[in-house]
Amino acid sequence: MDDTYLKAKSFSTCNKIAFSFGLLTGLVAVFWPIILLIMKSFGIELQNIDSSMIQTTTTALSIASFSIYLHYKKKQNTVEKMMRLVVYLDESLENLSIHFITTFEQMDAGFDFRSLFQTISSIKNEQSSFEKRLKQ
Repeated sequence: MDDTYLKAKSFSTCNKIAFSFGLLTGLVAVFWPIILLIMKSFGIELQNIDSSMIQTTTTALSIASFSIYLHYKKKQNTVEKMMRLVVYLDESLENLSIHFITTFEQMDAGFDFRSLFQTISSIKNEQSSFEKRLKQ
């Protein structure tokens, strides 16, 4: 039970950091044109920095941090469900141990880039089938 609590606590910490960073970068991306206008009104000019470059970079960082947040949030929910199983289920821990071991193995596997690529390819396939239907 201690291991599941430690995992849930660490996932919670990762979630808070990733969400805070994603929120901060998202706000910077949204308010960057306003920040530039305010800086220009005070006579501060940023040389060699394009507004679109900063906005694109902060948007990409925001998306990446929200992806990390969602990844660890899913893991945190799984661990919390496992803790509830231990507390509220009438089965013995021996029966649940196999389920716990396989679940922990899946969670400890890390971020799966294959699922990301599969999602991107399925979106491309849907777009191409949509385009084919439009041409007909």
